[in-house]
Amino acid sequence: MLGRHCLAVLAILLAACSPPDGEAAFTERVAGQVRRELGDGATVRMSAPRTLEVRFADGTSLTASLDNLARDCELRPVDCEASIATVVRSIAQSHVAAGTGRREALRVTVKSRDWVDNARTLGAPPVARPFVGDLWKVYVFDQPDSMRPLVAKDLEALKMTEDEIDALALANLDKALADFPHQPVEEGSPVWVLHAGDSYDASRLLLHERWRELAGKVKGDLLVCAPSRDFVYFVGAGESPETLKDFRSRMESMASAESHSIALHILRWTPEGWVVEPG
Repeated sequence: MLGRHCLAVLAILLAACSPPDGEAAFTERVAGQVRRELGDGATVRMSAPRTLEVRFADGTSLTASLDNLARDCELRPVDCEASIATVVRSIAQSHVAAGTGRREALRVTVKSRDWVDNARTLGAPPVARPFVGDLWKVYVFDQPDSMRPLVAKDLEALKMTEDEIDALALANLDKALADFPHQPVEEGSPVWVLHAGDSYDASRLLLHERWRELAGKVKGDLLVCAPSRDFVYFVGAGESPETLKDFRSRMESMASAESHSIALHILRWTPEGWVVEPG
């Protein structure tokens, strides 16, 4: 059994997603649903607007940031109730995962430095390592409706080092992701989008060797960008200046329209690894 277990759920650094006078009401709305889901013995309180402190009956606890959820509700209000239900389930699942820590559920995701820095302010810091540029590898337990970041207590429970976690999480990710589904963003366009809808689209950047085949489909070196968790765009560096300008513009638009934003880094694939594209 783990001791006090604080973790950031769905934390992300973004501008406020609801009016200041509505943040508390929104947080309390979600808190009420968490209370009903967890039942007697659990306490749920608002520690700050869009932040919940949850203490379970066994004494374990977590910190849940609702920033991402608030942005989801702002961008897609008709889906807000479904989004809230998903977050509520993820909080309950996080409690179960805290006690089990199954090795086969280990995965590794890609997050921005801002995400990592913000998560570290909300409780126990997630286990994370630099990847490339301002992108970081963040280790998680894969759950039916969410991902739960690993924290130091998980390393103790699993009796694994960070190096061992890194190797196993990457191997599990490679095994779990059978394909790299992609298509042109428009018929005849040299710009492609990878979107599997499994919440691990950007994480596919970590499977470097599997991008070799896609690199052969474009004109010149392969350039990629993951403006959000759920979409990766790529194009050839040998395309026209107009196409490359449009590519960058599209990335900026996507980053502002998605709740799970990551970064606007454009990366160049090389046989040795990813490198940040200047400019």
